Amino acid sequence: MPGSEKEPRRAVIITALALEFNAVRAYLRDVREEKHNKGTLYEVGRFEEAWEVALVQTGMGNMNAAMHTERAINQFKPEVMMFVGIAGGIKDVALGDVVAATKVYHYEPGRAGTSFNPRPEAWQPTHTMEQRAFAVARNDDWKRRMIGGDRLPDGRSPGDCEAFTGPIAAGEQVIASIKADVARLIKATFGDTLAVEMEGAGFLQAIHANLGTEALVIRGISDLVENKGETDKRGWQRVAARHASAFAFEVLAKLAGDGEQQGATVPGVSAQGGVSGPSSVSVAGSGASFSGHEPDWGGSAGAIRIYYSYADEDKDIRLLRELQKQLAMLRINGLIAEWDRSYILPHMDALGERLRYVDSADMVLLAVSSDYMNAVGTDPLLKKEYERCLLQRTAGKAVIPIMVRPVADWQKAQLGGIQGLPRRNREKEAISDYRGGEQDRILMQIAQDIRNVVESLCQVRNVDS
Repeated sequence: MPGSEKEPRRAVIITALALEFNAVRAYLRDVREEKHNKGTLYEVGRFEEAWEVALVQTGMGNMNAAMHTERAINQFKPEVMMFVGIAGGIKDVALGDVVAATKVYHYEPGRAGTSFNPRPEAWQPTHTMEQRAFAVARNDDWKRRMIGGDRLPDGRSPGDCEAFTGPIAAGEQVIASIKADVARLIKATFGDTLAVEMEGAGFLQAIHANLGTEALVIRGISDLVENKGETDKRGWQRVAARHASAFAFEVLAKLAGDGEQQGATVPGVSAQGGVSGPSSVSVAGSGASFSGHEPDWGGSAGAIRIYYSYADEDKDIRLLRELQKQLAMLRINGLIAEWDRSYILPHMDALGERLRYVDSADMVLLAVSSDYMNAVGTDPLLKKEYERCLLQRTAGKAVIPIMVRPVADWQKAQLGGIQGLPRRNREKEAISDYRGGEQDRILMQIAQDIRNVVESLCQVRNVDS
């Protein structure tokens, strides 16, 4: 309606400690209390004009962080979530510096025999938030948002502090000495770790299970592990919490600017999904087209771009994520860049974004199941995405059905004539037909088949160039 106030975008910030909570709250106005039906209390306020921000204190630990992240997602359906707080510095950082995590190592899983053999997990922020963190850390604009005194406890100016992007580690222990066994384990096993804390892994694990929410972990350095009690007494925890909060709200401010630049729709794609305007680009032989500006895949230049198509079914998503873990070395070596619809923000044109990335992909992987085929028939967006995916074969691109769960008569569908994975045997045709270690082995086999396709596409690209 003309003249009506624009609806704010929604974010949730999670903290573990009261001093972290208070540091974040200082940036909000018009704060009100909101209560979850199971008792969790949130404070909800406005940041600038673009954002409504909900704030919650969880207490320490990854389990608390995961539980409250899940609950906040269900309560607020946020576009963005951040965990903001303090951490102990491990290397390359100073007191008062800020680290935005590019990955969070959960260092405690492992096997205890005659010695402890770590079997760590690593959780990553979403691509959009990682890229925004890189951009914010490259300049000093975030420092203008600092709240507090003009001198740090060691006499430096707050402006002397720096922002870093890099890995952090998370476990269930407060580490108070670099000589502690846990500190030695982290340094020996995770040599690139900048800081250590207690909640980031649980937070990102919960995000991983809830596609569509942008997420980032931001930590201020409150101690350097050694002499923790002394630095705490000097007030470095509050300084670190304030600096992490300043960085977090600079990220939100920049994201608000992104939304204004992008608008509610992708240029060249109408709200109904039809292609319009003069600057669309056709996919050879398909009649398909997408907006003239190139999608941002991230990754290395020359990486093979993989698009994942799937149904909103937890069983399918879990198996697809397990397969993605098996592709880790392709990702680490810069051979692939990946995209799926979890990267779409609420203000974007959902169908337009899907079609742009399908059209610009080198490879499309379809997570086929009974739920997927049913959704193709009932969900208009997935139906258009599916049809667009199949059109990519006419453009000479790789389209591969991944049978995550069995579906009757799938060969009679349009993709029935395409060689799928895993390779069928007489009794088992889908990933879910395998159990335990056998499932791990079939996922490895599928990953190897995908690697073979990736390498062949790289060879073709090299010949063409």
